[in-house]
Amino acid sequence: MILYYGMLVMAAMPMLAQLFQPQLEGLIFTFFNFKMLGTIALVPFLCLMPDITLKLIQKTFFPNPSDKLLRTEKSQRFSNRKSFLLFRNLVHY
Repeated sequence: MILYYGMLVMAAMPMLAQLFQPQLEGLIFTFFNFKMLGTIALVPFLCLMPDITLKLIQKTFFPNPSDKLLRTEKSQRFSNRKSFLLFRNLVHY
């Protein structure tokens, strides 16, 4: 990745840009703009928010049988762990 951005910076140098593609001169500096970096970081997150929200609502309010089974196993495992910790505190190895 460093090599890629290094090549982009080198290609944005005025002498090389004029030699290869004059219309791309200075284009790399738009990528280092904070507005551009913020857009690149936030757009994928914003696009995934409806999917994440839908999945959360589905698993919370309308779980399928496998979700119910996983939830009961998790709660049993937690209750077993609590009872084990209580037992361990009483026995004092």
